[in-house]
Formats: sequence, structure tokens, C-alpha cells
Amino acid sequence: AATCPLCSHPMVERDTAFCCAAWRAGCRFEISKIIAGKKISKTMARSLLTKGRTRVLKGFTSKSDKPFEARLKLEEGRVRFEFE
Repeated sequence: AATCPLCSHPMVERDTAFCCAAWRAGCRFEISKIIAGKKISKTMARSLLTKGRTRVLKGFTSKSDKPFEARLKLEEGRVRFEFE
């Protein structure tokens, strides 16, 4: 099972996000299940947690409603976009 990059506790799946199991203890790490309009699957979340990044993903939508593709990567305990 994947572990939290901040505190090494297991990750759990909740309704809207993949969260650290230690959230009650105060760990706030989570991966939202919808990022820029794209549904994030368990496989994508696992890749992000185990490898630190996903493959290039299509289907994101920018704030100006334009489609784009990018990798998701973990940076300083946050999920960020990485463009080719």
C-alpha cells in the first residue's frame, strides 16, 4: 500500500480524495480525486505516491476552459503540474 509522503502513514480512500490515514492526528496530505476537471484514479494516485509523478495525463481543463495535458508530481508535500 502507498504511504503518505509527509508522515509515512498509510493512505486511505475517502469520498473526494486519497488522504493520509493520520488526518485525525493532524496530517493534511491528500490527493483530490478531481484535479483541474480530471478524475484521478487509484492507479494515478498510487503512481504519484510511489514514483513521485504520473505519466503525462490528458484531459485536464484550465481555468480559462482550455484542455491541457501534464504530469502530476509531488513537490514539497503538494501535488503540482509538470509540463513537458
